Amino acid sequence: MTAKNRRPFNSSLCTNNMDEMNTLFWRAFEEASAARAHFHTWWALRNLALPEHYETMNKSEYVDFFHVANAGNFKLMFISLSKIFDRDTRVASISNLKQTLVKMGRYPFYVKMGRYPF
Repeated sequence: MTAKNRRPFNSSLCTNNMDEMNTLFWRAFEEASAARAHFHTWWALRNLALPEHYETMNKSEYVDFFHVANAGNFKLMFISLSKIFDRDTRVASISNLKQTLVKMGRYPFYVKMGRYPF
């Protein structure tokens, strides 16, 4: 699913619980992949490129770009992670995925034992 055709999550658009679970899973997976990509970009800039290309990256023509790219990727990593752990019912998160699994009757052992965490 591309960002162009992605709409905010709305469980009423899903025809059954399996569709809802599938949508929630892939949206959360997409955010996790984005967080990982932002982390790797930030890490590569800070730990691989900077020591080797400090003089070039510090030139007045490029320095602003690298400062923004460094801070931007670091912040976007945490924003992507926060979407996965958001408890709002309108977003595709782990909490909503768990609730959908409970609706489907596919819930883990601790729920059967009466330890319902959400």
